[in-house]
Amino acid sequence: MTEKKRKRRPAGKTKIENYYKVLGVRANASPESIKQSYIQLVKQYTPEQHPEEFQRIRRAYETLRNPAKRKEYDFTRKYGGSVEAMADEAMEAVDAEDWPRAEKLFNSILEISPQNIFARIGLAQIFLLHDKMPDFDRQMDLLYAVASDREEQASATFLRAKILLEADHPGQALEVLDRLQRQFPEFTDRYTPLRVQTLTALERHKEAWALMNASVPSTDDQNPENLGFFIYWVNMMIDLEKWQHWGNIQQRFRKFLKSLTDPDDKQFAVDNLMDEFAAFLEANMFREAEMFADLAYYIDPKNADVQEARKSVQEMARLRKELDRLMKDQDMFPLVSLHAMRFFFEETGDLEEASSVLDSLPEEFMEELQEMREEFAAGIKRLRSKFPLLYNRFRQNWDSLYQEQTTGLNRQARRRLMQ
Repeated sequence: MTEKKRKRRPAGKTKIENYYKVLGVRANASPESIKQSYIQLVKQYTPEQHPEEFQRIRRAYETLRNPAKRKEYDFTRKYGGSVEAMADEAMEAVDAEDWPRAEKLFNSILEISPQNIFARIGLAQIFLLHDKMPDFDRQMDLLYAVASDREEQASATFLRAKILLEADHPGQALEVLDRLQRQFPEFTDRYTPLRVQTLTALERHKEAWALMNASVPSTDDQNPENLGFFIYWVNMMIDLEKWQHWGNIQQRFRKFLKSLTDPDDKQFAVDNLMDEFAAFLEANMFREAEMFADLAYYIDPKNADVQEARKSVQEMARLRKELDRLMKDQDMFPLVSLHAMRFFFEETGDLEEASSVLDSLPEEFMEELQEMREEFAAGIKRLRSKFPLLYNRFRQNWDSLYQEQTTGLNRQARRRLMQ
């Protein structure tokens, strides 16, 4: 007897969190009321004592403080969970590369709301991925057509360029940005970072760097919304290895941070700077992480989390700098340098890299080095005097290795090591 197939239970509607309720305001609340409520709540629910509640409050405020995001959020609430659920299913289909299903779901969303930006962009990206340029253009033209004013038209043009760039069409993206500059000159400054990214993708690095530097807002014109520009400026300097400019960039960035007076603007800046810090720290890029921790400390020196993060990364940055100097030391015994690398990678959690360090030399050469016990011990002594940070950080390991290498050495060898 065959089993009857179970009927699939209908999925429940996706619950959309009420951000107005989170902030304790009415749905028609003014931006000033939303801001005042946010300031009071973050004082009551600090990130140290109430991390989950603080994140809910911050998420709600970041959505409602932005007019465009608030408008999109209000639309989502208006249509309940149906659009949200279809959007989730569409993204699952995209992740699974089930393009026909994704396309069908995006079209279903557009039947409910022809002006839904998310679905329109989703369709456009699918068409572009499959080299259906006329269909891509049609979707983007429709997005442009529903724009209610010049600012929205500029945003639609910007999105077109952004999608093209992300799909590895930098040449076409630049053409769109050129059109944006001609048609909407009053808005082009805010899209400078994308133009810089596009020029960089085209390997026009000199132009990109010159444009970025020329677009730095004056101290009279700067506002809190420029935070993203300054962060991107630092990241571009890092990517292009323009380290000689860090002093000037840091000084200008600090002037911008000093201009922030509202508590929520300051907190928003700290959160974004620490996000950059965390990303570089995860990649073991300690010098870069330290730069963003320093900027966060500059704006909020009493923040305990920032203090701890800054102190920790400063130690790792100094350690990495000394390790780089050690690797250039031609007089250091090779096994000492290799062990220093291994200890460092173990410290940073890069266990795969740590385990492969000692395998980087040919096996026969490694065997020869391991027989040179006196030279190994002398190298550890040299490390102690020339590279104290590396020695002290892993002192127990070095002392154990020194004991191992000197055990059984004759009197003459011991005397030489004592000199």
